[in-house]
Amino acid sequence: MSAIIGLDASHASLVAQLSPTFGQKISYCFVPRAQLDIPSKLTFGDNAWGSGSVFTPLVVKPTFVYYFLTLLGIRVVEQQLDLVANPSTVFQEGNIVIDSETTYTFLPSPFYNQLETLVREVIEK
Repeated sequence: MSAIIGLDASHASLVAQLSPTFGQKISYCFVPRAQLDIPSKLTFGDNAWGSGSVFTPLVVKPTFVYYFLTLLGIRVVEQQLDLVANPSTVFQEGNIVIDSETTYTFLPSPFYNQLETLVREVIEK
């Protein structure tokens, strides 16, 4: 038997339906389909946030059902690569969508090109 549950930011999602009981605290770690012998974890409420855990706040945009994060940059080994969306404007909050269903990652081309160069340099060392 299979099932589908919605974990998005919509009012119909399981997260929204359980929020009166557990608040809007959720954590999950789903294993790849090829490793179904390992259990996946889905936790709601205060137990979702274990001691010593580090969290990044989600940005909820009322007109979207996706969760967003504010990506500031990416660190490769000891080198920090900062994302500058547009130097003449304030950095946009919630500039990256979190979608656990997709295998694709899209980054602005100039940032991606810098990241690729940096990763190549680290690998070649």
